[in-house]
Amino acid sequence: MKVVNKSDSPVTDAACKKATGKTLKQWFKELDVIDSLKKGRRATAQHVNAEADAWWSTTVAVESEAHHGVTKKDGRKSGCIATFTRVRPDKDLRFIWEHKGCSAPMQVDVQFQNNKGKCLMNVMTPRIQTRAEADGLRNAWSEALVKLKQLCE
Repeated sequence: MKVVNKSDSPVTDAACKKATGKTLKQWFKELDVIDSLKKGRRATAQHVNAEADAWWSTTVAVESEAHHGVTKKDGRKSGCIATFTRVRPDKDLRFIWEHKGCSAPMQVDVQFQNNKGKCLMNVMTPRIQTRAEADGLRNAWSEALVKLKQLCE
C-alpha cells in the first residue's frame, strides 16, 4: 500500500529560504559542520530553531536525516510497518501502523462481517493528525482493498 501525504507547505529550497533565510542545502552544510547527526534530532531542531519557527526547525532536522540516509535505531529503513496487537479470527484485527511520512504511529482496526456469503471489511484509523495524511491514507487503503478484492474473487 502506498500512502501519499501532500503537505500544505512545500518542503523545497525556495520555501525553506523564504521561511528561514537559508535553503535546505545550506542548512545541511551548516548541520554537517556541527555534526548534528551524532547530536540527534532534538539538538538539531533546537539549533535550527534559533533562526526558524518550530515547524521549519523540525522539518530541516528530519530532511537532514533523510538527506544522509539515516535509518531507525534497529537498522531498518523506514517504510510501512505493522505490528499486530490483536487478532480475533472471523471478527477483527488491530495493529499499529507506521509509514514514511506518517506524523505518528497509528492504531488501525479492521472489522470483518459476513454478509450473505460475502465478507465486508471496515478499516478505521482514528486520530489522524493532518488532512493530507487522512486523504493519503483513505486513497491508499481504498486502492489496497480493491486489489485485495480482486485477488479474492
